[in-house]
Amino acid sequence: MELKDATNEELFEELYNRLNRMNREDEIKDALEKTLGHLHRTLQQNFFRHLIVPAVQYFAKQHEAGWYDLRNEASCETAVKMLPIVDEAALPFI
Repeated sequence: MELKDATNEELFEELYNRLNRMNREDEIKDALEKTLGHLHRTLQQNFFRHLIVPAVQYFAKQHEAGWYDLRNEASCETAVKMLPIVDEAALPFI
């Protein structure tokens, strides 16, 4: 798949596939830090606003609905704690 021609759904599927294959947390963290560090500050804010905040909201909803198990329970419980902060955050496009 050519990434430049991929739909958003295809890009996310590719990301999920790579996360599934990357079982070394340090590699994932290093790649994220390296690429985020080179992004324009506006794109960093967009990344947080459009990816991190919705992920926190999603996992908190999963917890509220009871749609989790031991594999993602910690993520869902952590999201519940983070939700008040991200819901109140002002993340403008600048």
